[in-house]
Amino acid sequence: MDSKTQKNRERKARRNHRDRQNTRMNFGKYKGFYFKDIPMEYLEWAAKNWVEIQYRPILTLVVEEIEYRYFNN
Repeated sequence: MDSKTQKNRERKARRNHRDRQNTRMNFGKYKGFYFKDIPMEYLEWAAKNWVEIQYRPILTLVVEEIEYRYFNN
């Protein structure tokens, strides 16, 4: 990945993180938890296992949270 693409992804991850700060998980083991409070291990597991269509909107949030943590740790 070139540096321009990476910087764009980092900016998007930061912007979307602000939106996710007040978003809660709506089902599963961490139902009711804010995305920022869900352990990274669970987010990684979810990204690998929630490929089914009905999980796609929440999967997008999970992947964005993983990217945010990756770029900001």
